Amino acid sequence: MDVSGKAEQMRAKDALARERWVASQKLAILRDELNECFKREGVNHRDNCKEFAQAYYDAVQQLRHNPQGM
Repeated sequence: MDVSGKAEQMRAKDALARERWVASQKLAILRDELNECFKREGVNHRDNCKEFAQAYYDAVQQLRHNPQGM
């Protein structure tokens, strides 16, 4: 394998790692927002946190079906 091919392969690997890290951080942010909503809304969390729950669920499903990133 030539040097330029190896360098390109390393750049692609690094880009994939960055995409995965960004996706995991987005999930962490969504999870934190959902948890904060649950705490803030208390017994009404089912009605008042639907948007956060759906966004988190969608992001998890997208990551599950596309493990390279969201």
